Amino acid sequence: MEKCDLCQECIRQCPKNILSIKRNKLVVSNIEDCSLC
Repeated sequence: MEKCDLCQECIRQCPKNILSIKRNKLVVSNIEDCSLC
């Protein structure tokens, strides 16, 4: 598995807009909304 380099590509691609970067980490705002698409 590759380490995240915080390029923000996944944030742009997320259809539910639940990803963000906080304190230099990728975070999910509400994991229950995630469908693992």
